[in-house]
Amino acid sequence: MAGIGEPDHPEKEDVSKTSSHHELGLPSSYLKETIQGCGLNRVAALEGKLRRAACNEALHELRELLGLKTLALRWKRKNLSGKVATTRAEASLKVHQEKVVWAKAEYQQSWQALMQLRLNSDDPHTYRELKQEDIKNLKEYLEIESAELGDGIREIPWIWRAASIKNKEEWQIEALRVEWFRSRQRVKQWEEELILLKKDMLMAVRGFEVLATKWQWKSEVGGLESGMSKYAARQAWFHCKLKAKLFHKCDQHIKDKVVQLKWAESYWPANSTAKSIT
Repeated sequence: MAGIGEPDHPEKEDVSKTSSHHELGLPSSYLKETIQGCGLNRVAALEGKLRRAACNEALHELRELLGLKTLALRWKRKNLSGKVATTRAEASLKVHQEKVVWAKAEYQQSWQALMQLRLNSDDPHTYRELKQEDIKNLKEYLEIESAELGDGIREIPWIWRAASIKNKEEWQIEALRVEWFRSRQRVKQWEEELILLKKDMLMAVRGFEVLATKWQWKSEVGGLESGMSKYAARQAWFHCKLKAKLFHKCDQHIKDKVVQLKWAESYWPANSTAKSIT
C-alpha cells in the first residue's frame, strides 16, 4: 500500500487487549474513494473474500461454542455436586466463555472491515453487527420461547439463520424445522386476527351509521312531544360524529393489502359524512 499515505480509516478496535496490534494498511483501512483513486479495487475485492471467510469461520466457531456451553451446563447440573467439583466446572466454563468472547471479537473486526469496504450490497444483510442478545444458543432460545406466554415479536437469533453458513448438525436442522412450523402457525393466527379486526371495524362504523339513520328518521316524524325532535336530531348528529371519527381511524387499515377482505371493502362507506347514511 505504499504511496497512498497513512490509513484514513484505521480499524476501530483490537481483537484482543493483550495481543499486539499493528496497522497492516489493508484496503479496509482506507476510504472507498481513496481505494478507487489508487486503482486498488482488485486488492479490495480480495480482502472482501478473506473478510467474508473470516466472518463465516467466526460465526461457525461461535455456534459450536454456544452448543458446547449448553451441553456443559446441563452435564454440570445433572452430574456434579460438592464445592470442589462445582468450582472446577465453573472455572472450565469461564475459560469456555472467554473463547465465546474471542470469537465474537474476531467476527466484529472482520465485519467492520467488510462494511468499510462496501463491496457488495448483500453484505449488510448477510453479515450483521453481532450484539450481545444475538449470542444465544438455538436450543436455549426455543426453550425460552416455548415457556413464555403472550404475544410479541419473536425472532430466532440471526446467527442461526445466516445464509452463508449451512446447518449440518441434525439437532440444528430439527430445531430450525420446529421454529419454521411455529412461525407459520403464528402468521396464520395473525392473519385470522386481522380479518376479525377488519370485521369489527366495519360492523362498528355501519352500526353508528344505522343508529344515525334511525335517530334522523325519528327527528323528522310528526306529532312528537315538545323537544323530542331536537333530541332525536342531536342523537343523529352524535352518532354521525362517532362514525366519522372511527371511519378516519380505520379507513387505511380496511383498505391495506396485508390481509384483504373484499366484502368488507365493498360494504365500507365511501366517506365519513352524513350524506353517506342510507
